[in-house]
Amino acid sequence: MPAKVLCVGLDGAEAELVRGGIEAGWLPSLRALSEQGSCGELWPPPCVSDHGIWTSFYSGRSPGTHGRSFVSQIRSGSYDVRPRPQRDFDGGYFWDALSRAGRRVAVVDVPKCEASADVLGVHLANWIVHTGEPLTVSSAPAELAGEVVARHGEDPLPNCFNTGRSVDEYAAFRDLLVERVEAKTRLLLDLLERDDWDLLLGVYAGAHCVGHECWHLHDASHPLHDADVTARVGDPVRDVYAALDLAVGALVEHAGPDATVIVFSPMGMASGESASPVLDDVLRRLDGEPPVGRGATGVARALWRTLPLDVQKRRKPRRLADAMFAAERSRRPCFAVPNNDAFGAIRLNRVGREPEGRLHPGPECEAFCQQLERDLLDLVEVESGEPVVETVKRREEFFGSNASEDLPDLFVIWRRGAPIRGVESAKVGRLAVPQPAVSGNHLFRGFYLAQGPGCDAQPGANAAIEDLAPTIGALLGVSFEGLDGAPIASVVGGSRESPHAGAQAGT
Repeated sequence: MPAKVLCVGLDGAEAELVRGGIEAGWLPSLRALSEQGSCGELWPPPCVSDHGIWTSFYSGRSPGTHGRSFVSQIRSGSYDVRPRPQRDFDGGYFWDALSRAGRRVAVVDVPKCEASADVLGVHLANWIVHTGEPLTVSSAPAELAGEVVARHGEDPLPNCFNTGRSVDEYAAFRDLLVERVEAKTRLLLDLLERDDWDLLLGVYAGAHCVGHECWHLHDASHPLHDADVTARVGDPVRDVYAALDLAVGALVEHAGPDATVIVFSPMGMASGESASPVLDDVLRRLDGEPPVGRGATGVARALWRTLPLDVQKRRKPRRLADAMFAAERSRRPCFAVPNNDAFGAIRLNRVGREPEGRLHPGPECEAFCQQLERDLLDLVEVESGEPVVETVKRREEFFGSNASEDLPDLFVIWRRGAPIRGVESAKVGRLAVPQPAVSGNHLFRGFYLAQGPGCDAQPGANAAIEDLAPTIGALLGVSFEGLDGAPIASVVGGSRESPHAGAQAGT
């Protein structure tokens, strides 16, 4: 008889903070899980955004396979950057495979996906998630979305981003995040009471939202830390984590002693220093061209101003700007592409792949990459003189030689923990860096805690986010084909280990 599974995602919860809260006792529910079951490090795909990370969770595949790294990416065979919306994913959710095997599932607010009509049970998407704009709630069955809103309300915070908050606004933001946690808990408890699910999977957005906006209030070493604000509003990050801990405790209690419980975070959080906003200008200077301003915005403005006024008036700016971006990229050996600002991303203009490639694969491309890496490592922060680049990684170093060409070719990993006001080097000169739009940004580290009949009551193996799908499948007696992950042995009680068990965590 397969075990029943309760899986709770804490989107963006920082592993070190959770570990400290467990040890200090202010996260009692998570502490109980860590003492009674298995726990380990959970690694997301390195350097991609949460868009790519969550796709790896629900597909059980690496970005090297599914090819998704950011909400907007280069369109293969062109220089055009185009959105990759959630609805365009056609790789299959693991809960659809469970449904085909006859397992009843309830899925709530897994980020970066749309409701699946193939689910045997219920699937609610985009109700209370981390977002910068209001999203359309979708569900299967279709009427579920309306029922949830009618009974539990709409998202009280449909836009998580708002720079420059006052003290009162920080307090109100914290309170809204706690309110969201409580609303989702009521829904999940309602679902637990409603049916006998094989899998109940719900994801909370609170840690992600509060980390981006309030990390400087939590971290006294943060460049933007304001002790006066903290004295008045407290620590919103800790407050939201405490609310999440209460939610986990309530869900575990209602699930009962026979359920296998998995609580996980797919990514961490730290201060948001980055030079990504000027990476493309750095590449231009290395190629002997002048910078055009603040990243993509500066490019658009500079190119737009070169057009005759009558052309500006009769053309759609977005469409025309896209065409001009593409023309500008085609003339360069490489250029920055959109990515989460925590990590820079570079596309090589390669002969045979790009329409007007400049770099021939083989020795020429390799020599260019080696020199580019040296030039980027030469960048220092203008005030401290400290290096701003920790390392530069090739796509294949992370995702293998057969990784999807949709991914960036190079990733730039910035040094974190100190302000980056500007960058300079002998080749680049000096460039001012806009202050980060967020207080905290992602680290590629996470964690999992698991408790249940088959779980080892000891530290578990390290695992990757794509291991969770086959782990849940194994707990429910379902084997998936073609996944990049494998069941976590300490959770399923079997002999097969994740291929990531002996690996070392990334930067």
